[in-house]
Amino acid sequence: MINRYPEDDCNCYILNDLPDNTEFTKYPSEYWVLHLYVIVLEQCKSEQYPLLDNGKFLVLEHPSYADHNRSIWSTPYLAYRIDVGTKRYNRVLDIKKMYNNQCKIKHELLTELTSYRFYHMGISSYDFEDGREYIEYKRSPRQPDTWKCYLVKERFVYNIDRLGLQNLIDPEGLHAYSYYPIVNGTNENTLYGKPLSTNVAQLFNDGYLLRKAKIEQIGLHEFRTRFKGYIIKFDIVSFIDAMHSIEWNYKSFEKSGAQYSEAFIIYLQHIFEQELINAKVSQYRLEGDGFLASIETATVNHDIEGKIISAFKAIAKKVAILLRENKLSFRASLLFGEYDYGKELGLFSKELAHSGKELIRITRMDSAIKEHMCSGYYTEPMLFFLIDSTICDSESLSCDEILSYIAHIDSFRETIVNGNLYIIKMEEIL
Repeated sequence: MINRYPEDDCNCYILNDLPDNTEFTKYPSEYWVLHLYVIVLEQCKSEQYPLLDNGKFLVLEHPSYADHNRSIWSTPYLAYRIDVGTKRYNRVLDIKKMYNNQCKIKHELLTELTSYRFYHMGISSYDFEDGREYIEYKRSPRQPDTWKCYLVKERFVYNIDRLGLQNLIDPEGLHAYSYYPIVNGTNENTLYGKPLSTNVAQLFNDGYLLRKAKIEQIGLHEFRTRFKGYIIKFDIVSFIDAMHSIEWNYKSFEKSGAQYSEAFIIYLQHIFEQELINAKVSQYRLEGDGFLASIETATVNHDIEGKIISAFKAIAKKVAILLRENKLSFRASLLFGEYDYGKELGLFSKELAHSGKELIRITRMDSAIKEHMCSGYYTEPMLFFLIDSTICDSESLSCDEILSYIAHIDSFRETIVNGNLYIIKMEEIL
């Protein structure tokens, strides 16, 4: 009896599990060889941070060719399409024979392509051990009416050089890797709400991955870098009131007030990023109505303080022009000190972040401006600057020539601020 597939309720078959005489009613449209590079990293316990979790993680990437809403996670891989010309195969035994012959013919080419693949991953030295080898016959997630075949070859990679490991853990967020936590027991087949590819899900079957994997150990300290430089915080005062004003006053037949406010937020993000780039800032996080940023001293020149103040003024001017009717004020804080930047929780982190005692101080500086604004009497829009006294006292910046001095703030909520508060009227900027 000949078994015929595919069935309506199944999207993937493993040919190794089917009888050789099995026939498919839908011919595979393409035949691929797929090398899966299985890399497992272990985040070690930290003596400095003993309460933080450790664990093992599978390195994943997100193929850029996939549709955003239907895309899948995969391990780093090498894909090679086999050209079979006009031949068509729909029987399991014939597909197996074709792959066996083609892999012998293409052996040297696939070996060379593997070297190129690791070169582009930034890995110069490594070993790997063969895992399972099987053939998938599955429905294309992008073309539901199309079925394709993949010869999957698992390669468990280990003994990676230190620079290669740095590229994999990506402490500065320059690459596109993510990390799937491996848990003893059943793993969910999704990461950040996106599904894993079928061949990655296969790795978790019956605890196979944990039994087979070669572990590369990583210390938590390798995910962060200590810098010395400028820390910047900027916020728009009464931003929510401005959004409500837009939603109430800006309406049309084509757009609602909410749509106009959403469009304004996009403009706002553009203004922030444009001016930060002009000020040579690369470490920053946008926060809706403001941002937190830093500039390491290795990238600055003698006039960096003046450029930062100019960036603050340029942002305030552009936003005020967009929202002229709302009469907005702005808060800006600037200090100089040490900070950490990177993945604070190592492989558990999805985004880059700042950390360190100076981050508390910059937050308290912003709160100190708020308190001063509430206690003082300001009837017109202002740009408020709270600047670390050590910056104000430096020879490279004379704040009094640019801004109007108000007061010195020693501390706020048991945090030493030690900053000079300045203002500039928005009418002077506009």
